[in-house]
Amino acid sequence: MEAFISKDEVANQPIAYGRFEMILDDTGAPIDAKALEVNPGFKKYFGIGLSELKQSTLFESFKAFYKGREDSFLQKYYNVAYKGESYVEIVHFNSNTSFEVSVYSPALGQFIMLFQNASNRQGNDLMYRDILNNIRDAVFITNAQGVIKFMSPSVSNLFGITHDQVMSFGTIDRLIKFNIPIQLEELVNHPSDDLPKGIGGSFSSKDDGVIEFMIDMNHLTYLSEDFLFVCKEVTKENKIKNQLADSNEYYEALLDTTSDAIYSIDKELFILNVNRAATELTNHSSGELIGMHLSQIDRGLDNFEDFEVIGEKSKLGTSHVFERNLTNKAGKEIHVEISARLVDLKNESIFITVVKNLTERDIQEIRFRKIVNQAPLGIALIADNSIPYMVNKSFCDMLEYSSEELCQMTFSEFTHPDDEQLGLDDYKQLLKGAINSFKYDKRYITKTGKTVFVSLVVCSIKDEISATGRTTLAMVHDISDTVEKNELLKVAIVNLSKASQIARLGGWTLDLAKDDLVWSDEVYTIFGEEPQSFKSTMASFYSYIHPADVEVVRNHFNECLEMRKPYTIRHRVITKLGEIKYVEENAVFEFNPDDTLNKVEGTVQDVTETIDYQNKL
Repeated sequence: MEAFISKDEVANQPIAYGRFEMILDDTGAPIDAKALEVNPGFKKYFGIGLSELKQSTLFESFKAFYKGREDSFLQKYYNVAYKGESYVEIVHFNSNTSFEVSVYSPALGQFIMLFQNASNRQGNDLMYRDILNNIRDAVFITNAQGVIKFMSPSVSNLFGITHDQVMSFGTIDRLIKFNIPIQLEELVNHPSDDLPKGIGGSFSSKDDGVIEFMIDMNHLTYLSEDFLFVCKEVTKENKIKNQLADSNEYYEALLDTTSDAIYSIDKELFILNVNRAATELTNHSSGELIGMHLSQIDRGLDNFEDFEVIGEKSKLGTSHVFERNLTNKAGKEIHVEISARLVDLKNESIFITVVKNLTERDIQEIRFRKIVNQAPLGIALIADNSIPYMVNKSFCDMLEYSSEELCQMTFSEFTHPDDEQLGLDDYKQLLKGAINSFKYDKRYITKTGKTVFVSLVVCSIKDEISATGRTTLAMVHDISDTVEKNELLKVAIVNLSKASQIARLGGWTLDLAKDDLVWSDEVYTIFGEEPQSFKSTMASFYSYIHPADVEVVRNHFNECLEMRKPYTIRHRVITKLGEIKYVEENAVFEFNPDDTLNKVEGTVQDVTETIDYQNKL
């Protein structure tokens, strides 16, 4: 058993001391801890002594503190009690009290906790400790002779050696090889502003090779003869810089071998650099082109509004493509495609411009692509492997994928799982040449997971370039709005029907000239008939009216028609089963421009219960 601090040693100290034993379940997993001894300071801080602690477990005694974090603390205590680990941390016990807690094991299965009040302590030392524990840069403090007096915890990780191994180097210049001579003794009396900044240095590691640093030096303000070294690792950055430097020649050769003319142009439209193809296209030498304004090259580029608009409205990294007729130095007119991208180079925005000399075939293909891209329908040209090789903007917008993403996906990858088999047999027949086209309504899933209802038309078209001589064309129309409106309409009709049943309200339309009377289902129900069981006429309607009310209803209807006022009346009807009901009718008359009657639209409502109730009153 290793030596440990006992309760007696801290009996009169402003420290809370507690020794605890782990409680394990049948499998050996930790479930709680019980107190073995505590000092007076424990009760002073927490208001609970050993007698109270022994009546419950540690987690029960401090239930509010551990709540929701039991598993985390159990594992930490277990690692200390059974694996020999230890740790020190700041614990915020409540909103007003914080402790610096040291936890270690005096014996197998036990752990000791020492609590030192950190609530009123100046927080700088804790803050600086946290900073040094978490900062990735290596921090050293040396005296004027370069002897290492302090190192941050990150030094061991960065250098790949232990604290003792670092300290064994003695002076910092034996640990780090500086790129310039460092004579610390001569720098003691120098003001901090004169100390070297951004010094290069390196450390030779046995396992990882050479680690390179960028080092800043400072005098410590409270101890002017000591120096602070902050070492930032730049191994990867330096490697990348070296690779970029080595690749400059490669990229310059690559640009000179391409057949497309490439220009870099500043935002004032002066040419900064060109490749070999640019000189051949314009018949100007590179020396002539560099420094020229676009308007000075030739007549073909004196109209350069496109660049000005791009410069004003473009975001960095956005490409703009347009066509132009260019007249070179020899007077030859060339139709070109210009692709301009605004980029940030060394904190300056410039255009990287690629000019392609277009053949007639190129021109036709570009125009075809432009037309397809502007189409309001989604369009995809599909290769023999069922993957699109061209999609238009509408298709991309519909599915929320980029064209690059869609040109790597089969249609089944974005088809709704329930519709995946829909149309597959027809597609196979299309590829065999058995059919020329097919059409289906189905659902697609967008990149963000939304469901889109589409009408899909797939057909086979001639393509001389294709290995089979045919290409599959898919045209997709988003019908989500139509489907949604139809569904809403169905719901509205159902709801209206339910409301009519509840209100016992039916609707009717009368074409007086044709004696055509159309009833809703509820009118049939009111009259005791099966819905839509026969075609109604005015005669059939009057046959249900109570004989004593027929003339009253007929005269009131004719009066309202003659005076062109709304028709409203209550009367009795006799149902098919002989039941007498009271109904209320309301109607309006609709006239043609020539003043003749077009139709009458109205409602009939069963108000028997209302009349009966009124009669009882």
